[in-house]
Amino acid sequence: MVLRSTGILTPPFSAACGTLFCGAAGLEDRISHLPKALLSNIISRLPAKDAARTTTLSTRWRRLWASTPLVLDDADLVVFPQRGGPPRINWEAVFTAVDLILTSHPGPFRCVHLTVCYMAPQGGALSRWLRLLAAKRLEDLVFVSRPFPVHVCLPADVLRISSLRRFYLGFWHLPDLLPGLPRGPEVFPHLQEIALSHNATRSALSAELIDHLLQCSPVLEKLAIILNYDGPTHVSVRSRSLRCVVLWMSLARELAIVATPRLERLILWQTIPGYPCDLFITKVKIRNAPDLRVLGYLDPSIHVLEIGNTVIQVSWCIFSAALTRFTRLDMWSEMHQPS
Repeated sequence: MVLRSTGILTPPFSAACGTLFCGAAGLEDRISHLPKALLSNIISRLPAKDAARTTTLSTRWRRLWASTPLVLDDADLVVFPQRGGPPRINWEAVFTAVDLILTSHPGPFRCVHLTVCYMAPQGGALSRWLRLLAAKRLEDLVFVSRPFPVHVCLPADVLRISSLRRFYLGFWHLPDLLPGLPRGPEVFPHLQEIALSHNATRSALSAELIDHLLQCSPVLEKLAIILNYDGPTHVSVRSRSLRCVVLWMSLARELAIVATPRLERLILWQTIPGYPCDLFITKVKIRNAPDLRVLGYLDPSIHVLEIGNTVIQVSWCIFSAALTRFTRLDMWSEMHQPS
């Protein structure tokens, strides 16, 4: 899981990979004689618009694009204003291009990153996209709502893409967990990574949603909660498969690692500029994580760590007019706690 500075996952390939050059007129076309598997690999590394253009080269290339698992990053479809051209980006054209690609490509879909499309005015098109992604066995989805601020409700159809292996949600209003939504390990049987970023919802439902996703993902290894300021206030993590949990610049009163027998890394980064840390303390409770190897970055001013019945507190001492902070382990067993 690789994050940009914005907290958004990086695509496996992008426009930086370059475009396809077939040579000058009259020169021998050696690229087209390469094995099909190699040509498909080339197409999968091209920006989406250039990959689609290969269908005009020949009948063979047309079949190759249709048979190559789709890699789509809508940021590659943006045409930036140039001198003498339109003064603004045509966001409607980007949405139309994405719709055309998702509809025309037969699948399967390897990777779809939707981070610049304006979702708000599209209505039922979003649900139709998600049904297409499910039908065409998408593996990697980055789904970010634009424009800001968060006010578009995430369609429940996103929980029906059972082929997902990596899943990132950003800037959505998360739906209530109604009884009709799918539940159980068959919802995301292959999902290995999930990240929730900048999402808005009521605290209780947000905690319930996290637990719901964990219970629906039997092989999940990485969970990241990124830049969530509105909740949940209490997060309880229960998973037999999780190996890494990240809480990055997110407000939570309590993070409880309840039952995670395979957890190896717990990463915390909660220093939010301008927020009074003395008014917001996060209690980190570790109940069952026998394989935990890495725990950080703990800040004594905003974190209280409790491992089993062991509570780690901060004390202050003054030596030679220098202030030195150190950690004192205060152990309370149930028999020593006041009744």
